[in-house]
Amino acid sequence: MSTSKNVTDSTNISVVVSPMDIASPIYVGFVDDYMKYAKKAAENFIKLGQTLNEAKANLAPKHFTQFCKEIGLVEKGPAARKLSKIGEMAGRFDPYLSKMPAASSTVYKLAILDDEEFARVVESDRFSPIMTAKDVDSVFDDKTKERSPKKGLFIDLSGISPA
Repeated sequence: MSTSKNVTDSTNISVVVSPMDIASPIYVGFVDDYMKYAKKAAENFIKLGQTLNEAKANLAPKHFTQFCKEIGLVEKGPAARKLSKIGEMAGRFDPYLSKMPAASSTVYKLAILDDEEFARVVESDRFSPIMTAKDVDSVFDDKTKERSPKKGLFIDLSGISPA
């Protein structure tokens, strides 16, 4: 059974698109390419972290300092710390590379989770190459279903009758 979906394109015109309408080889090729590059992005962040950690373990301190300067990384800065953590947790990511988020900030967020939290995220329906760090947080947000009203101006119009 095919389902249809309303889609708004760049011209803001809403059209009904059926999966049968877009399952052309060109469409499938774009999907495959996107997923391939997203996977490579995650893999590259992980490999950058592993390389950083290997350099730190194998180079003399003054050579590691020079290495960081050469690659444009502040040795004790937040980017180095985050890449190092990603590299440290590389093994946890291997089984999930095909669905790993493509953003380094999200990969870092996954790296700092404990094992139970990480399992919860990868089992969630939010886990995908387009997952954001905010999406990771939302997996643990017990109030996602019952959000309180946003603070701000509230105008009660219930007592006004239509003209």
